[in-house]
Amino acid sequence: MVGRLHTLGTQSTKAPDLFDRLGTALQQSKSESKFKITKLAPDLEKIFIKDFTNSPWYRDFIKRSGGEKPDIGPNSDYDYRGAWLDDLINPVSQDKPNRTLDLTATGPNAHGYSKDSRGKWLKNPQTHNTSWKQWYSEITGSDPDEYNVSREDAAAIIKGHIEMRKPQDDTWGPSKPAPTKYY
Repeated sequence: MVGRLHTLGTQSTKAPDLFDRLGTALQQSKSESKFKITKLAPDLEKIFIKDFTNSPWYRDFIKRSGGEKPDIGPNSDYDYRGAWLDDLINPVSQDKPNRTLDLTATGPNAHGYSKDSRGKWLKNPQTHNTSWKQWYSEITGSDPDEYNVSREDAAAIIKGHIEMRKPQDDTWGPSKPAPTKYY
């Protein structure tokens, strides 16, 4: 199984959770930000393959995964080409202080971002085993790794956020106008 570290999936043996439902909704939408593998022109594809397979990140991935190579095929759950292209088009600057996928990085924290600089998903939100962290960060404004939050705890925390935003009195009738806004 190529790319085992990135293709374990999310909830294959459990009922779909909040993050599975968010990922499915995004992928079924017409949003330009949904996950899709980037297709490169042949000349750029050659440069990408050379840069990618000769990088310290690539060698470290193989070492940490027990000899397995990252899946860069059409069924990959991470858009390595999109991340590489984003760094090529939008290099590190004051507005973008980090690389989308730092091919010089190694070790357990060497990973690519969930989205590119335009907001397009690079991790498949339906299958990538850490895509839920992006949803959590966007909804709560905090990093789940900083507080050691598990996927299950994150779903419960977000559900709590949603419940807290509902109006206290959720009942209305003919004598009571419907609320104009939910928070």
